[in-house]
Amino acid sequence: MAPDLGASERGAQRLAQRHHQRHPGITRNALGWYQYYLVLFLLGWAVGRNRDSAEAGLKALLVVEVGLACYGAFILAAGNTAVAFAERVAYRDSLTATFINKNSYATFVGLGVVTALGMIVSTLRREINREDPLHIQVRTVIQLLITRYFLLVLCFSVLCVALSFTGSRAGVLTTALACGIMIILVLSRRGLRMQSLLGAAALLALGVGGIMSIAGGRMTEGFTSASAFDSIDDRSVIYKSAITAFHHTPLLGNGLGSFEYVFTPYISDELIGLRSVVDAHSSYLENMIELGWPGTLVLLLSLGLLAYACYNGIYRRKRVLPYSLIGLGATVQVGLHSLVDFSLEIPAVTSAYVLLLAFGVAQSTSTRWH
Repeated sequence: MAPDLGASERGAQRLAQRHHQRHPGITRNALGWYQYYLVLFLLGWAVGRNRDSAEAGLKALLVVEVGLACYGAFILAAGNTAVAFAERVAYRDSLTATFINKNSYATFVGLGVVTALGMIVSTLRREINREDPLHIQVRTVIQLLITRYFLLVLCFSVLCVALSFTGSRAGVLTTALACGIMIILVLSRRGLRMQSLLGAAALLALGVGGIMSIAGGRMTEGFTSASAFDSIDDRSVIYKSAITAFHHTPLLGNGLGSFEYVFTPYISDELIGLRSVVDAHSSYLENMIELGWPGTLVLLLSLGLLAYACYNGIYRRKRVLPYSLIGLGATVQVGLHSLVDFSLEIPAVTSAYVLLLAFGVAQSTSTRWH
């Protein structure tokens, strides 16, 4: 039976008002996180104007990413019964490191994959002479990957395997799309021939196939299991109800942090079996409910302008340094994943993304190269 929309609207308004009256700290806390990310971006931008500092920041992030991936692999091999010092209650078959949700960790480790790939391809580009025959270019790339850039390749491989063992469909697909776009941008800037582009695509396909074979049935199960399709069905129902909730307050929204309270009257019979609905499983939809479409538009335009600065940095600079490429790739990855999940509500994920974006913008817009 469909819910009474008039009663739902009145109920949502009452719950939102009650939320702000009884729990004003939740909205203040949400605003506090926005302020923290703004300060973090400004600090990252200031530090990132120095190329050596930005490079050190990227390497530090990779060290953290690889360390967490190795920790997660150890815990998974040991039975995966705990997250840090807490008992695990979900995702016992997935690698999540110190994260609770596999999709949130997939976004986080995906940022590591994007970072490692950006550092590899942007430096390899300078080593290849486009006048050489294709087989010479390929041989040069292979020699560099197994010698000078071996550690970066190792980090990239470890993070790819960790990503595949999360079992997150959206995490794997969005990271792969971001990586593909990054490679295309580098090749298009260099003006390489179509044979080189096809060769790079073939190498990328072989790499993805290798990762899938390492993950084995675990990765395939993440895409084809019955629970995976149940999850899709649950989300589609949530989206329908959330869109209805948005239509009742499209301009001003209901306030940051109010989704859980506002959504309650819109829960249909199909969602009764769920323990609770605290997220819309789409950052865009949840922001529209909380901020209204004008506030969401301002937020997205702000991030879009920063990503565009990174895009310009790729083509304006004489050399493709990794920062602009990584900043844009990270935006593509989290932007796509946010369509179907809420990973940006996890402080660790958003902090890593903000720093990568800040480094990219700093190096794309700086008038001095230190």
